[in-house]
Amino acid sequence: MENNGGTWGKVRKAFAILRKQGVEARMNFMCCSSCACANMDDKRPKKVYFHNQDTDNYIKRGGSLAIRYWVEQGKDSDEVQESKCLEHAKNIKAILESVGCKVMWEGSTSKILEVIE
Repeated sequence: MENNGGTWGKVRKAFAILRKQGVEARMNFMCCSSCACANMDDKRPKKVYFHNQDTDNYIKRGGSLAIRYWVEQGKDSDEVQESKCLEHAKNIKAILESVGCKVMWEGSTSKILEVIE
């Protein structure tokens, strides 16, 4: 994977911006989703990450890098929670695109974002 100007460098830049916004943003974090979710910091409610398997799939198969996200539930109703998560996903997509990434997303909080080459 390219380190600086390519897709990897763009994703790194986007994640740095997200961290400055207070989002817990982790690249190549843990082996899988279960371990990544279990090891996220509880202090920041908004999360975005991709794990080792996502990185391996991207390197070996090319095509797209899965970007996973969520917002901690807290005391919000399901409707408020869904709205917060949708806004978080839109923000992640906008930031990835602002640094030059091409992003596919179906617009649903039940779907991952995909950075495509």
